Amino acid sequence: MTTSIPNSFLALTQPPNLSINRLPLSSTRIFTGGNRSFLSGGAGICRAKGREIVIGNPVVTVEKGKYSYDVETLINKLSSLPPRGSIARCLDVFRNKLSLKDFSLVFKEFAHRGDWQRSLRLFKYMQRQIWCNPNEHIYTIMISLLGREGLLDKCLEVFDEMPSQGVPRSVFSYTALINAYGRNGEYDVSLELLAKMKKDKVLPNILTYNTVINACARGGLDWEGLLGLFAEMRHEGIQPDIVTYNTFLSACADRVSGNEAEMVFRNMNEAGILPDLTTYRYLVETFMKLGKLEKVAQLLKEMEAGGNLLDIMSYNVLLDAYAKSGSIKEAMGVFRQMQAAGCVPNAATYSILLNLYGRNGQYDDVRELFLEMKASNTEPDAATYNILIRFLERVGILRRL
Repeated sequence: MTTSIPNSFLALTQPPNLSINRLPLSSTRIFTGGNRSFLSGGAGICRAKGREIVIGNPVVTVEKGKYSYDVETLINKLSSLPPRGSIARCLDVFRNKLSLKDFSLVFKEFAHRGDWQRSLRLFKYMQRQIWCNPNEHIYTIMISLLGREGLLDKCLEVFDEMPSQGVPRSVFSYTALINAYGRNGEYDVSLELLAKMKKDKVLPNILTYNTVINACARGGLDWEGLLGLFAEMRHEGIQPDIVTYNTFLSACADRVSGNEAEMVFRNMNEAGILPDLTTYRYLVETFMKLGKLEKVAQLLKEMEAGGNLLDIMSYNVLLDAYAKSGSIKEAMGVFRQMQAAGCVPNAATYSILLNLYGRNGQYDDVRELFLEMKASNTEPDAATYNILIRFLERVGILRRL
């Protein structure tokens, strides 16, 4: 039976029927056999292509003091290893000297460089050793690295090897694999993996759901499906956080969905989650595309009326949007609104307005606003002075000095 998802987050406080209409997965399925899982039927599963890296003399050396001497030495040795060089000889001197925590630092360094080939060679060698057999943390790093490079077949291979290597899968390795498929546009497989981890009695956490929701939002899952995932996580006792709400607002900005953005923002406030700079940027982006920036100002006023003292950055984001559109009256309205709410403008606030006035040739207003800035004991920064110098040059004052 299919249950329609309500159009309000408020209705999601009660446990819903979790039957969600999701895209059909006709060509891709996950099967399990014993302790192994594999994908079949979809020739187009691994569409992303990884970057090829030539292993040879190192082009990057480790920053001195970043790691312990042994870790730094091993990284540099591996970095200079030729394509057919021996990993075993490289590691022989470190036998029983390095811990798995040390090895995880090595993998993270190569992951930072995007060096998946060298990482995979080291990983395969460690799998054959007793003294440095990888733990789940290292498996998770490898899955994440390979996923970032678009090597989904290799991701799944590493994940599938875990049971046979005696390494239990936890929420971290599952979430890494979900993210690998999600970031490469395979959000339907991410949904399959979410279902599989539950079947394997591995409980998802907030990071898992945020990863799945982000993958589905970017992949184009319809709004009802996204709300279904929100309901699902709430039903399982996982409370949405700022990342969850910002992911929904990002989807609203991409889809230019004003009503949904307003609904998400209101529910976020009712849940006691304080918005951050990213929240306001997505709101401004959504309503700017709709030509309704005044809606953002209205939402800010509602927060003020509710006793919330907003951060200066929330006003500056809206102020900057009005300034970029050349709306002087509306920008000054936001400026006076923030002052009335008890939020003290900073140098960035004044710089936005000074730049707006100067671009429109209102040099008397530039002067008045700068004097107001000085009177409020707001210290001008380099950006403020650069704006003033630019407009003084424009009116020819500096040339006469």
